[in-house]
Amino acid sequence: MILVAITGTICSGKSFISKIIERLGYPIFSCDEEIYKILKQKSTLKKISLEFPQVVSRNEVNKKKLAEIIFENLRSKQQIEAMLYPKLFDKQNKFIAGLEKKKARISFFEVPLLYEKNLEDQYSCVITTCAGENILANRATNRKIDQKVFCNILKNQLSSKEKEDRADYVINTDCSKMEVENKIKKIINEILK
Repeated sequence: MILVAITGTICSGKSFISKIIERLGYPIFSCDEEIYKILKQKSTLKKISLEFPQVVSRNEVNKKKLAEIIFENLRSKQQIEAMLYPKLFDKQNKFIAGLEKKKARISFFEVPLLYEKNLEDQYSCVITTCAGENILANRATNRKIDQKVFCNILKNQLSSKEKEDRADYVINTDCSKMEVENKIKKIINEILK
């Protein structure tokens, strides 16, 4: 089975592309969505509340506070990743196993920190999304992402240029939805050949 990773900087269009791929009928695994589900699990909430009680209230993780901790303290970031990543990788492995049983030809994985975590070797090829800095900032504002959090995320990710240089395919999302969809269809056809 062909495993295709989708990555890119924050607000570069990864989720938008993932939605199009899903609508086209291809299986997709979103690391961000799965992390949000893991953060709601009782076992995860318990671990996080023991180590970082300030981020849990009313049995829910405050993602903004969690992000602040992650970006302010490397040790805390590593602790949180150690709580979340094994569960994430387990879910991904089960997703792949399920598709292999169905003899799926191709599957997609939205992996924001693909290069930062040196995960690219786990996938057959990589699509990187990109957009201009002004577009990224506008999208962050429209999504009500705190400016400090947005800047911290950008600082902690490889630059868009580095990601583009390492990717097999690049999709610039500074265009119409139809153009983006056509680019995706073309890339999928190339990959399946």
